[in-house]
Amino acid sequence: MSASIMKKYAKEPSVGTEELLVDESHQQLIALAKSSGFVEHHRLYGTEDLDQTKLQQLIINKGLFAEGTLIDFRLPEGKTGRSGATVLNNILDKLEQHSHIFFILSAHNTKGKLSTKWVEKIEKSGSHIQHPILNDTRKRQWLTHRLKIANITIEQKGQEFLLLLTEGNLLALEQQIKQLEISQLSNITVEELRKRFQDEARFNLFSLPEKIFNGQANRALRMCRKLRQEGEPLVLILWSIINELNLAIGLAELQKQQQSPSNFLKQNRIWKEHEATLYKLANKGLEKLYHQANTLHKIDKQSKGQAIGDGWLSLEKFIGELAIN
Repeated sequence: MSASIMKKYAKEPSVGTEELLVDESHQQLIALAKSSGFVEHHRLYGTEDLDQTKLQQLIINKGLFAEGTLIDFRLPEGKTGRSGATVLNNILDKLEQHSHIFFILSAHNTKGKLSTKWVEKIEKSGSHIQHPILNDTRKRQWLTHRLKIANITIEQKGQEFLLLLTEGNLLALEQQIKQLEISQLSNITVEELRKRFQDEARFNLFSLPEKIFNGQANRALRMCRKLRQEGEPLVLILWSIINELNLAIGLAELQKQQQSPSNFLKQNRIWKEHEATLYKLANKGLEKLYHQANTLHKIDKQSKGQAIGDGWLSLEKFIGELAIN
């Protein structure tokens, strides 16, 4: 989007389930908005911020020489609720009258939700960016592209090893590429990668969930604190734990429906040793697993500054309580 168009009026929804791609798109739009004079920045989050009065106050025209206002609104689940949809539609109508507003809406939208009125309204006067879920082929292409940007060469087997190690999660892949950049390695074989990840300190991120859900609280807490000292982002640590829990929930749901888990295990690249851990976790029951997932998502919000509290302390409390229960 050009600066001249932005000065007139812009609405940009950035949607999708690939968090890294959505976030990168988001950051580019924010940088472009700020460079074009939209200096005042307000970040809103979730349905609780879908408040008519609050949004109305942010878009009141401050006059001809006022700084532009950037409203950065994040709707993670893509859900507004009935009253929220009305508020959002009203606000989108008002935005057309205020050239000093740059509005970015980031939402997780499924195909069915893309036909909602507020999405259609955005498409009439703004741009709609959709980030689809990447399949295995696209993830390989993404990894090759990122490695090229980082000026790192990894043989094909090594790239497959990285994808398997991170279970294809783009955030985890990005973190590993950054660590390889720091290590100043450029031409890497799969053997070098395997040797690199044999170091327990570096592999803690992927073995931590097993220790947590097996009740090894003391060991898990030491690993967690070591990861923190090494500068591992909390959001990435939480991803590895939430991912393990989601796999267990998926397995438990299949068991409840008396369906074969073979395709599920194959699609998620779960090896035999990992199966035993997942079955043990799934057997704790869906109600308990759902409760644990809700707790982790609250901690994830804390880690991103979207909720009050210290995410690291909350995670340690979660680990301790899990060992007791």
